[in-house]
Amino acid sequence: MGKKQAVLDRIEDGQWAVLLAGKEEEEIILPVSKMPGGASEGDWFTLTFVGDTVSSVVSDNEAGIQAKENISRKMEALKKKKGSRFKTKRREQ
Repeated sequence: MGKKQAVLDRIEDGQWAVLLAGKEEEEIILPVSKMPGGASEGDWFTLTFVGDTVSSVVSDNEAGIQAKENISRKMEALKKKKGSRFKTKRREQ
């Protein structure tokens, strides 16, 4: 039995949850009915596997918080980088 963290990438046709698991972002497709209630794109989960089959899906709020913090740090670094197109522009009123 193994575990992987995964992010909900999208829901297709209202029936299929497409998750990206692990550092290699392996695509895993599950029925929406197997997802915790209220799951939405960008939410993080811990998947438990028995062999190649997902046996459980549990919300992982901590992983979601860490991912958002990492993205914020990277965006701030890009904004500070000289000549970045992501640099914040001031608006005069």
